[in-house]
Amino acid sequence: MEITRPDYYKEFSCIAGACPDTCCAGWQIVIDDKSLKKYKRVKGTFRNRLHNDID
Repeated sequence: MEITRPDYYKEFSCIAGACPDTCCAGWQIVIDDKSLKKYKRVKGTFRNRLHNDID
């Protein structure tokens, strides 16, 4: 497999909500069944966000 990435890749750090761009908006990330089960057991304030965003 060939992997291509920009020169600045190793220095990149996502700034999430402070980002002026939308290059990652609308991304879909596929997760395996084991991860899905783990995420469904998450508790606390992050739980709602996880459960609302998993299809």
